[in-house]
Order: sequence, then structure tokens, then C-alpha cells
Amino acid sequence: MPVVPNNPEASAVFQDLVALGNVINNHLYRYDTGVGYEVYSAAFTDINRGHGYWLWLSVANPDTVVSVAGLVASGDVQVALASGWNLIGHPQAAPVVLASCRVTDGDTTKTFADAVVAGWVGSSLYYWEPGVGYRILNPAGYADDDSLQPWRGYWFDAFVPNLQLIVPRPT
Repeated sequence: MPVVPNNPEASAVFQDLVALGNVINNHLYRYDTGVGYEVYSAAFTDINRGHGYWLWLSVANPDTVVSVAGLVASGDVQVALASGWNLIGHPQAAPVVLASCRVTDGDTTKTFADAVVAGWVGSSLYYWEPGVGYRILNPAGYADDDSLQPWRGYWFDAFVPNLQLIVPRPT
């Protein structure tokens, strides 16, 4: 979710997809580190910027558009990271190069590369591309991509508790 939605309830956020004939109840999932997968609407109802979600669609095509009214970030956005695997979403409305991100533990802030070297986070993020499978995102040049993209979710491994990924304002 690249914006803070005016109405964060999932049925409002994905109303364009529901209008096409999709059902989101029991087809929308988020991942909570330490808990595992949680399903809409039994475990959560709101969609939040910075979180990643899995949504199974029965009716969609590459031209399907989701229109969400909301607040676009005017500066850096922090995404909470728990120790372990996290499913995050890109919190900005335009692509951001991963190497420009920073990681903080609340006391110290490191570049993404320095956070990897320090053992705070893994060097790669993983995203799903329909028809292809998992793809790799990292700044090291051996990845499928080097930029976070709006409306894309990422698996991201953190080795230290209570971190924040700082995603800068797109340039």
C-alpha cells in the first residue's frame, strides 16, 4: 500500500477489485512475524501502508487498476521490522532504489549496505511475479531488480528485533 488510505477497511481499499467480481473475504492475507499468516476479515480488517499482503484474485488481468484515495508520503517513511521474516509493502508512491534506504534500531542508523554487513538484515528482499515466481531485489547487482516498487510486497529477513527500514522520499 503506497498511501495511507482515507478509508483503510480492506473492502473499501479493494472496492475496484470487488466490483470486477473478486471476493476478498478469506482471500486476503497478511503475515505477522511470530504468528504466521492471518486472514481478512477474521484476524484483521484494515490495510496499512508499509505492510505486505497476499490477495488471491479470480478476476484480473495486467490492466486491472486499483484506485485508492489517500495520503501520499511527503518525506521518508519508516517500516517496522520484527526479528525474522517480514512481509512488507513499498510505502512510497514511486520507485525507490533499495541502496538509498537506511535501517535504524532507534539509536543508530545505518545505510542498507552497512546494516547487511552488521548482520542486522538480509542482503536481499524477495517478491512474487505472477507467471514467473519469486524474484530477487538487492543493491548488489546480481538481482532481478534494485528498486522497491509501488503496490509490491516483499519478504525481508531481519536478524535484530525492533528495527525500522527507512524508505526515503522518491527523487
